[in-house]
Amino acid sequence: MPALPSLPSRPNGWRIAVGVVAVGVLVAAVTVASRAWTSTRVATDRTNASLAATRADIGRTEDELATATDERIAAQSTLGDQIAVLATRQDERDASQDALDVVKLVLVQAQGQLNESQVGLVQSTARLGAFDRCMIGVAQALNQAAVNDPTLMNTIRSIEGDCAQAGVVL
Repeated sequence: MPALPSLPSRPNGWRIAVGVVAVGVLVAAVTVASRAWTSTRVATDRTNASLAATRADIGRTEDELATATDERIAAQSTLGDQIAVLATRQDERDASQDALDVVKLVLVQAQGQLNESQVGLVQSTARLGAFDRCMIGVAQALNQAAVNDPTLMNTIRSIEGDCAQAGVVL
């Protein structure tokens, strides 16, 4: 391999200038790197603080979720109990309604019998009144017969309707 031509030698001032520039570039690079490092560290610290706050929020949210889940389970249990009580009350209501329907039917039947009894009572009262008038007329007719009263036939004719209504045949 052929040898490279050598560079002409330069004065010492030139070397010092290059060294100063190199030191200046190095100082500038270190300064820039230091600022970048500091900026990155500050951003990392902020991010870590934000991450810690987010983790704390997640922890609180998980606690709230656990509490809400427990409350939901308790509410579902209570709801299940209330549904069972409601079903029992509905069964009781249905049984009471059935009993009420039976009582209403018995009441209607009793009302019918009462109406029949009242009609019978009115008829019996009417027959009893007619029978009473008939007996008074018969007593009067017997008295008239005992004394040979000529109005006896008029009295008998006047009580015939009452006696017939009472079921008495003259």
